[in-house]
Amino acid sequence: MAVERRGLKKEEIGALVFVSQTPDYFAPPTSNVIHGKLGLGHDVVCLDINQGCAGFTVGLMQAFLLLEITALPR
Repeated sequence: MAVERRGLKKEEIGALVFVSQTPDYFAPPTSNVIHGKLGLGHDVVCLDINQGCAGFTVGLMQAFLLLEITALPR
């Protein structure tokens, strides 16, 4: 699995942030599709950010904010 090849454990992932100008799906959100394909837990937060030029910055900011939530695994 791609997650393990990167040296991560699926149980340690608490959030998935997907940023794109052109998402593959609107319903279900692309982050949910990726979540399913990676086989992540049911308690993982999935977030799609569909924005233009500012998408990367907004996604990075959201990721840092999610890291501040102590209830999520890092």
